[in-house]
Amino acid sequence: MSDIEIKKDTSSLRYTLLIGLGFMTTGISWSMYNTYVPYMLEKTWFFKENVYLVVFPALLLVGFIMTLDNIAAWVIQPWIGAKSDNTWHARWGRRMPYLLIGIPVSAIAFVIIPLMWWFIPGEEFPGGLIALLLFMLAINVFNVFMASYRSPVVALMPDLIPPEDRTKANGAINLMGGLGAVIAFFGGKFVVNFGRGIGEPQGLGDEFGFTFGFAITGIIMVLALVILQITIKESKTPFGKEIEETVKLKAAFKEVFIAEDKSGIFILLAIFLWFTGYQAMETFFSLYGVYTLDFVNVEDAAFYLNAFAIPFLLMAVPAGLIAVRIGRANTIKIGLIGILIALAPLAFLPMRSLTDSNRPFALNILVVCLIFGGLSWALVNINSIVIVWEIGGEKRGAYTGLYYFFSMMAAVVGPPLVGLMLSIISRLLGTVGQEMDFLFLVSVIFLFLAFLSMFKVKTGELGRKLGE
Repeated sequence: MSDIEIKKDTSSLRYTLLIGLGFMTTGISWSMYNTYVPYMLEKTWFFKENVYLVVFPALLLVGFIMTLDNIAAWVIQPWIGAKSDNTWHARWGRRMPYLLIGIPVSAIAFVIIPLMWWFIPGEEFPGGLIALLLFMLAINVFNVFMASYRSPVVALMPDLIPPEDRTKANGAINLMGGLGAVIAFFGGKFVVNFGRGIGEPQGLGDEFGFTFGFAITGIIMVLALVILQITIKESKTPFGKEIEETVKLKAAFKEVFIAEDKSGIFILLAIFLWFTGYQAMETFFSLYGVYTLDFVNVEDAAFYLNAFAIPFLLMAVPAGLIAVRIGRANTIKIGLIGILIALAPLAFLPMRSLTDSNRPFALNILVVCLIFGGLSWALVNINSIVIVWEIGGEKRGAYTGLYYFFSMMAAVVGPPLVGLMLSIISRLLGTVGQEMDFLFLVSVIFLFLAFLSMFKVKTGELGRKLGE
């Protein structure tokens, strides 16, 4: 290997780790957000079952608010990503200006979220209403500015890394994003507990704990920005500017729906369904832990998500290798069967009663189910975008847009839809107040529908494109 190649490999590795650090900030902050904000919302007076919520159940509104980040991403990320392509600042570069604004504002808003929640009283009165409005404003500012820097930080990778190294770099960057989530679940528990210990003598355990945890996360975000700014020097000419796709999202939609082979329709439907089932778990798991499994603190419930996240990370690379041997569609079907088997005990066993009568046994069931579920989810998630790419053939860019359209639609529609379904099921069964008991049942319903949809996917393996 020549000195030039060694230098290039070293540079690619360094940039991959640095960009991954930026991506890791999103993994940490989103995991903290998804763990604690649903709990905060549910605990405020406006989201209790009261006169305001005769038509709209509380969980529907909580689910809707938890989709604001996805709505912001859906609307803002493509626009900001395209805008950053045409940006150049002599001192700050092309992508860095968006990071320099997006990360600090996101970090500040993130810290303000628990502070404003702190000042929302248990009953409605003018001061509480102002605090509630500021709390919601902080949530929206966080969502908007997080969306404003995610596309630029991801776009740094193809700007700085040559095409032949991008596949490995993309895997490493996504791995670091997943590690960010694990750090949030592990570290968040201890940091929040430390803050809670400070606040409990004053009767403000949750308030101190959440504020301390969110503040540490905000500091990590800003420190990551400082490191990126010091170490990354952008070039005015990105690495190997590639030919732009001529096929747009609208044309790709038309092609999929008029094609004789309906594999494209059914893989996109399956993607929407399984991501909706996954969103059910991700959004409401902390509330499930508190209300069904009787965890005292929300961070204790979130800690158990490591049993899902870590096996997923460990299975990420093998999932791709398995698909090479047995095919992507078969791998996804096996993964869906696995996750259905994994979640079935949580969906159909009386976990509330098990927790009351034999808590260690119930928690062991939870851990085993989540481990098996995380391994199986990797088989599905890692191969889903690749099968869409293969169906699209050379129109890979446009079909990537289709993939993200349907996966983000699940992220937007899923939480409020799941919240509404939980409320309806609970009321039909006469178990109002125990909505979270049915969380995994709803998740299993969507995952099973995705499994059925996969039987209509006939193309998408290597070398087989739509219509062949």
